[in-house]
Amino acid sequence: MGNAVKICVAGERFWCIITEVKGCVITGRVANQLVQVPWPLGMHLRFNCSCVYEADKSVETFEPYEHVENMRLVPANVSS
Repeated sequence: MGNAVKICVAGERFWCIITEVKGCVITGRVANQLVQVPWPLGMHLRFNCSCVYEADKSVETFEPYEHVENMRLVPANVSS
């Protein structure tokens, strides 16, 4: 865990730090300040691996995802 993945929501791309992976469901924390999406730095999110747009070099199992309009990304119900 601790690897970074880039996702895109409402036209805004941002990094998440992975905290958990269960199958193809990823839980991570927002890793940078957002402008278009009202989620604070550090907020937990849960998303499907198909939502990953880009991954850092230490993550080799994710493919870029080009069909952003089909993303299902929701804030995770996870305590910090």
